Amino acid sequence: MDKVVVISKSDKQIWEKHCCNVTYIYNPITLHSSQTSSCEQKAVIAVGVLGVQKGFDLLIDAWEKVYKKHPDWRLDIFGDGPDKALLQEQINDMGLQNVVFLKGRTNKIEDEYLKHSIYVMSSRAEGFGLVLVEAAECGLPLVSFDCNYGPNEIIVDGENGILVKEVGDIEGLSNAINLLVEDPEKRKRMGLSAKKLNERYSGDKIKKQWLNLFNGLIEL
Repeated sequence: MDKVVVISKSDKQIWEKHCCNVTYIYNPITLHSSQTSSCEQKAVIAVGVLGVQKGFDLLIDAWEKVYKKHPDWRLDIFGDGPDKALLQEQINDMGLQNVVFLKGRTNKIEDEYLKHSIYVMSSRAEGFGLVLVEAAECGLPLVSFDCNYGPNEIIVDGENGILVKEVGDIEGLSNAINLLVEDPEKRKRMGLSAKKLNERYSGDKIKKQWLNLFNGLIEL
């Protein structure tokens, strides 16, 4: 192969251990919103397949701690998958059924982002984390475990969101959520900063990178 293209810097570093013709090009954002969340709703959103990789069990554990301090906030998890019944059982066992909701699939995810104030990713691992960029496009501050691979290339800690360094750190995840819940000015400021990510992941910019790659290979 003339070139191996992966979707993050972290992936590139791994591949470079095995071959020297590696580059990376991020996935483009496919959601475009002219609106921005007010970040005033007492609601947090997470999106993904209801499976082990996405770590929603960890998020629910963290939410138990959030609930103790902020019982008037809710968590909405959008998506479907094999662990739905287990997650609902966990929610019920923790007595969180009135504040944590498995919302299923939606064809209007932009509308849902705009109805929430914080986006949380609790994944044990990621390929890139395009949902972070989608949520940012709608002006949501981002909270995520610093998992492999991608979130630390999207989130600038303290600027457009919060990175929890250790995957599975329930205390750290709940503290990060509580920090944004308790500081509306900070979450609004981070949300506006996150909105600027669309400059990096726009379709036009990513397309130019692919065209430059192809043109370079043709010249060879």
